[in-house]
Amino acid sequence: ALSTLAVTSSQNAVMLKGSLLTVGAGVTDVYVAWNGGAYEKVASFTGESESTEFVLSYTIAEWKNVSWKVLCSNECVTVAGEPTGEFWTELRQGTQVLTDTATYTWKPDADGNWSGDWSDPAHWDSNKDVCLGYPNSASAAVTFANCTAANPVTVRLDAGAAADFLILDPDAVPLVPGFNRTSDLVYAADPSCLDTVVCAGRVLMEGGVVPGEEEIVAAARQAARLLV
Repeated sequence: ALSTLAVTSSQNAVMLKGSLLTVGAGVTDVYVAWNGGAYEKVASFTGESESTEFVLSYTIAEWKNVSWKVLCSNECVTVAGEPTGEFWTELRQGTQVLTDTATYTWKPDADGNWSGDWSDPAHWDSNKDVCLGYPNSASAAVTFANCTAANPVTVRLDAGAAADFLILDPDAVPLVPGFNRTSDLVYAADPSCLDTVVCAGRVLMEGGVVPGEEEIVAAARQAARLLV
């Protein structure tokens, strides 16, 4: 039978640890399926095995919940010490809820380059070990504390990524004096603080200017007249 399975998270991986309580005659195989995928045999044990512990590591492609299934199959069971030729199986399954609440701070890589790829962990410091290594979740926080006009940084997004982000003007009146940026964003910021808006990779506003703004306003006025 399977013992209780323990699931732990570390940077960029989920680890599944377990063991068998007993191993009967013949060979007992352990299969694992991650995120609804196909089963893969990860371990085999016999009654003579010194240890039945197994540790499995699954690399996280993106920060999201991870589901797993563990299937044990024995080629035969025993009765009074004699093999019966009957098979037995046991299935355990569950879901590991992953929440990346780390705060990431952009930094230069080992070669001193400040610019680089968003998904490169070499460019991020994190205040927690349990994280993906780079911001990949809405629950993660990001800071560019050392990025200034005198020290510009180019951050490249992954190929094919449809970016959604805002750029705020830190000198906008509602954000002054700027003692606590998180508090400023929650309680003080308003649309006048926006400098740039990008949605699904499209630049909707840049430098406070919306392309075609005059036409949009004129069309809105026309539509309003049709309603009255």
